[in-house]
Amino acid sequence: MRVLILNGSPRRKGTVATLLKSISDGVSQKHEVEWIDVCNLKMKPCIACMKCRPDSECAQPGSRSLRR
Repeated sequence: MRVLILNGSPRRKGTVATLLKSISDGVSQKHEVEWIDVCNLKMKPCIACMKCRPDSECAQPGSRSLRR
């Protein structure tokens, strides 16, 4: 099983990160774990251009919002 951990806290060594680290340590012995610090992602808001509807591709350069 694959486990995805999304850390939404901007504090890398804060309470939330510490809790998630404990969870990660507990499940990583039996499962594959991927850790993502959401605060490090460069996300842009949708500009509602609707280019993604027919093309399945975002018009904004570098956007990974439609990753499949």
